[in-house]
Amino acid sequence: MTMEILPELFVCLMFYSCGAWMALNVLVDQSIYDTEMLLPEFVGIICACFIGVLLMGSRAHRKKIVFVHFYILACGTALLMICGVLCIIDQPRPIPAIYLGAVGHGIVYIAGLSYIHFRAAGRRSFRLALCHVVYIVGYATTVHGHFIYGPLGWMYTGGSFVLYSASSGLLFFLINELLHGLGVYDYKKCLDSELHLANEKKDNFRDALIPETDRRSTDTNYWATRLNVPPIVFTPTKKMRLQQQNILTLGLIFSKITNALVFLEIFIGFAFLTSSFIGSNIGFIHLYFLLGGIIFGCVISLTVNAKHLHIVYTMALTICLLTASVLYSVQHYDESGVFFWLFYFFLGFGYFLPDIGILDITNLQYTEGALASGYFIQYAIVALTRFGHWKYPENIPQSESLLWQYTGSFVGICLLLLIVIAILYPKTLNFSLLDIQWAILYKEDRWKAKNHEILAAGSTSVGPSLPRQVSRADSSEPVQHSQPPQQPDERPAFMRAQSAQSTLRSMPPRQPDDMPMFHNPWYPQKPPSINDPNPNGVDNLAYDYGSMKTRQIVPRINKIN
Repeated sequence: MTMEILPELFVCLMFYSCGAWMALNVLVDQSIYDTEMLLPEFVGIICACFIGVLLMGSRAHRKKIVFVHFYILACGTALLMICGVLCIIDQPRPIPAIYLGAVGHGIVYIAGLSYIHFRAAGRRSFRLALCHVVYIVGYATTVHGHFIYGPLGWMYTGGSFVLYSASSGLLFFLINELLHGLGVYDYKKCLDSELHLANEKKDNFRDALIPETDRRSTDTNYWATRLNVPPIVFTPTKKMRLQQQNILTLGLIFSKITNALVFLEIFIGFAFLTSSFIGSNIGFIHLYFLLGGIIFGCVISLTVNAKHLHIVYTMALTICLLTASVLYSVQHYDESGVFFWLFYFFLGFGYFLPDIGILDITNLQYTEGALASGYFIQYAIVALTRFGHWKYPENIPQSESLLWQYTGSFVGICLLLLIVIAILYPKTLNFSLLDIQWAILYKEDRWKAKNHEILAAGSTSVGPSLPRQVSRADSSEPVQHSQPPQQPDERPAFMRAQSAQSTLRSMPPRQPDDMPMFHNPWYPQKPPSINDPNPNGVDNLAYDYGSMKTRQIVPRINKIN
């Protein structure tokens, strides 16, 4: 299992070149592009949407997840490497380099997150957050490198970071293919056992998530396989809530607006300006707060549900932004700079939450399309605002009215989206993809429902059956006898014995259904009930029967001296 995480680790490291390209693009000199600055981000948006449609189309055509992500990632990384080479060559107008980097950025972003989302078995949110951590690390270190190697030229310095990181990404791709060919692991397989079984049915997850009006059976349940019972029949007791799922998906897509705040020149300019009042040579210290925030948020995501992180992140973000704007308006620049640093800290704290929410909540058939839509929202805002500032230079960052326009707009949008997320977002911590989809569609706990169905199916199964549990309603009602009470048998003892012996001979042989469930010595332990105390935090409903140790069998064979 240790080697199985290597493909996901390789994908995470490939995001470094994306962050390096974004730093190269954001901080490039205005004189290079003039009025053409609008195009690079939109070129990346078009390619990201194309990759999203391609992955959705392949899954719809094959009726299952097709793991071609690594080949797509290799193409995007190769384009980023060419971008770095062209920047180092130092062309007078390196527009082709930036455009090729935009194409590679969109390809790697969509394909990388999609791969980890569908392959990871446990701690999926943490691994997706780790991709964004590497992305911000690439962004921050490239900007920091500009100040260290400034005399070499910004295009040369940024191109070097993009080239070296993209070359390493291609090396990771070759190592992954080699290990896959040697049989060390299979990177084209879902590690989530239940998702893997649903994927192998080749119905695009329809049977696992959309039961028909008639009672259909599903063989994707882990308990049914381990207990050797027939496929569990489960019909949700509530109607499907497709509208709520669509509303929540749209809300999470538009929450990508907060990610765009990281790269907006208006906030970068005010953070740089207020930091200059505190000390010299600390103009880009807000990047380190951004990096510290995303690392802290990534660690916290291991133990806290994403819904609660969304609430804390949005509230803290809006409070810090409003406070920084107010302090700047009253000319308390030092204090305003500190709150701008905290503003970037909380931007990093929740930078990965919109993408994780989109991947978890969106219908499994349209995951990449929703992810590409969020990519469009984020980078279109970055491109349009930069184009507007460069096209109309009178909108300088020192304008207080411009600061309040941005602050009021983004705070209003964030609070409106927070209401939608706080009401509709389900619990996702330590839940599988199918469990999350079931929770958002039916508002039911899928594991508990299936556990009760197994208990009900045990009495009619061909394998070992579960004892019937008497409900409270049954125990409270008096027992109704269909026959009158029998009179005591007054016959002699030998006649009663002969009658009992003849009755036993006439009875059919005992079937396996009549045997108690845990008669098999290979399974001596009784599984926990859903009502048992759970002090260690172990999910009683995910009990693994295959992990039980069998009794040791010592063969009676004489030793040969």
